[in-house]
Amino acid sequence: MQRVRVVRRPLSDYIRLEFDWGYPDNIAAGEDIRILELTGEDQLPFVPDADRGYDFWCFDGLTVVRLEYDGAGRFVQPVDVSHHAQQFIACQDYARRRAVPFSDYRATIF
Repeated sequence: MQRVRVVRRPLSDYIRLEFDWGYPDNIAAGEDIRILELTGEDQLPFVPDADRGYDFWCFDGLTVVRLEYDGAGRFVQPVDVSHHAQQFIACQDYARRRAVPFSDYRATIF
């Protein structure tokens, strides 16, 4: 399993909690977690606002589910966006190529 976490500074308390509490155990269990930090007006290409307000998961190269959150960060609903799978997969590939391993990124912030 692979994950790319897209972040912007300043990191929220929730992201810091993920970094301290969740990710080390996931990595120990074999997950490849990478971090892509966006700065300024940087945005992920191919999918409008992919780095703001929702996550997405790509399964099997065909199925894509977008997880939407409200302004307070509470989960709202999953949305099947498989009809746009190629755009989301291109965005995922872009992020994966530019992301750094979690341990490398974490060393720059703590």
